[in-house]
Amino acid sequence: MATTAATAARVRLHLPNITFTLTRSLDLPANQVGFHVPQHLTKLDIRQYLTKVYALNIADVRTVNYLGYNQMMPGGRRQLHKPKYKRAIVTLADGETFAWPAEPSSAQLAEVAKPLPRQIDSFGKNSMKRMFKPLMAEVNAAASKAEEANNKV
Repeated sequence: MATTAATAARVRLHLPNITFTLTRSLDLPANQVGFHVPQHLTKLDIRQYLTKVYALNIADVRTVNYLGYNQMMPGGRRQLHKPKYKRAIVTLADGETFAWPAEPSSAQLAEVAKPLPRQIDSFGKNSMKRMFKPLMAEVNAAASKAEEANNKV
């Protein structure tokens, strides 16, 4: 099959099912950003993903693999497991900096965390029966009308 100019210039972008978790590090300069990335990604994968999906100009990518560990809790009954992870430190190109957004105020956090108002009668014993009682009354009325119509015929 011959390649034409249209097919040769096509750029393929595959969006894998991966998660980059942005980590806050106070010791990094303004032109560096830290991520927790999946273990199987290489430096080239990280660079290509960030440049193609987010259009970032990247100068350098450094990665560090951290081993997980098991730790016994006091009393020896439970064991705490910390999973292994990979951290990538990405250095942005000259002149580009990363600034964290401002932290939300306590009023904004309280608004987000506010639970939805509940009706007192909506939960408890036989709550499903009470919820479906009006619906079942309509269904029973329609069924009785249909039965009366069948009996008249």
